[in-house]
Amino acid sequence: MDPVGFFNSPEFLRSMFIWLPSFIIWSLFWKGYALWRAARNSQKGWFVFLLVVNTLGVLEILYLSLFQKNRQSK
Repeated sequence: MDPVGFFNSPEFLRSMFIWLPSFIIWSLFWKGYALWRAARNSQKGWFVFLLVVNTLGVLEILYLSLFQKNRQSK
C-alpha cells in the first residue's frame, strides 16, 4: 500500500478519531501544569515559551523535570 493512499483511507480516519483526543488531553494536561508551575515560580520567559510552542507535552515534561526552580519546604 502506498503511503499517500493510506492517509486517504477510512482506516486512517478511524485511527485519528482514537488517537487525536488522546493527544489533545495529554498535551493540555502537561501544558497546563507546566504553565502553572512557571507562573508560580515567576519564570516569565519559560511561561511565554511554553505557551507559544506546542510539542505534545515533551517540552513541558522537560521543563518540569529539569528547569523549574526548586522550592525548599519549611
